[in-house]
Amino acid sequence: MSHEATSIIGVIEAKQQHDIMTAEIPNAFVQSDIDQSGGKIIMKVRGDLVDILVDVSPEIYSNYVVQEKGQSVLYVQILKALYGMMVSSLL
Repeated sequence: MSHEATSIIGVIEAKQQHDIMTAEIPNAFVQSDIDQSGGKIIMKVRGDLVDILVDVSPEIYSNYVVQEKGQSVLYVQILKALYGMMVSSLL
């Protein structure tokens, strides 16, 4: 829901003397699944972040690290809404 829509609804409800409550769900957007029907979304991770991911979970990531031009690279499939955050930051 956009910020503008939230504000407009709040004003209308207040004018009609309805009770209004807002709630924040931390990271709700990031926890949302992505519809995979449009194909896979692959993200290329490189540099220090690859090392961090391997340090945190070597059993998951270490077998998939490749070297490209002398740099560690990891290709991961995006399953959560992180991709939407990346697209919105580009826009």
